[in-house]
Amino acid sequence: MKVITIGRLKGNDVVIDNDDRVSRHHLQIVQMDDGTYHLIDFGSTNGTYINGNRVQGEVLLDEGDFVRIGDTMLPWTTYFEPDFVSQAQEGVEESTVITQGRQEEAPAQQVTGEHPSGSNVFAVLGFIFAFLPFLSLLGFVFSIIGLISAKKKGKKGLAIAGLILSALSVIILCIIISYVYSAL
Repeated sequence: MKVITIGRLKGNDVVIDNDDRVSRHHLQIVQMDDGTYHLIDFGSTNGTYINGNRVQGEVLLDEGDFVRIGDTMLPWTTYFEPDFVSQAQEGVEESTVITQGRQEEAPAQQVTGEHPSGSNVFAVLGFIFAFLPFLSLLGFVFSIIGLISAKKKGKKGLAIAGLILSALSVIILCIIISYVYSAL
């Protein structure tokens, strides 16, 4: 059995020090001897979310599940890779600290607190909706929100692409609607 503790305070195996919505001792993930993973929320104030759904207490995790605490997406499966687990289980003072998106070592490893893809959700949705003709206006709105959000993070490429594609899609949709309307 392997146990990884996650929270805001030092002493956890994974320390998230840049997200005030993470509790001091937020949760732990346990890999059982049979290979299954169990997430145990310690009654955190702001909750733990698996695939967007809030969970409480102990729940079974699948390897494809996305885990979010506060505003931080956890790359939780990487915590069970051999190097990480051997350091954590041997009691080495090595923990993973999630901070402002840099990865450093000594004494702690840094991991980003962003979505695993490194993109913000609004930019991704805007880009996806840009390809759906009747949702392109919604894609335009999401891309604008994604662009505003990306300015804070410095990653605006996907938001700009979604904005351009959504604008083109809206224009094409308007041309098609006006053509159909004039043909009647």
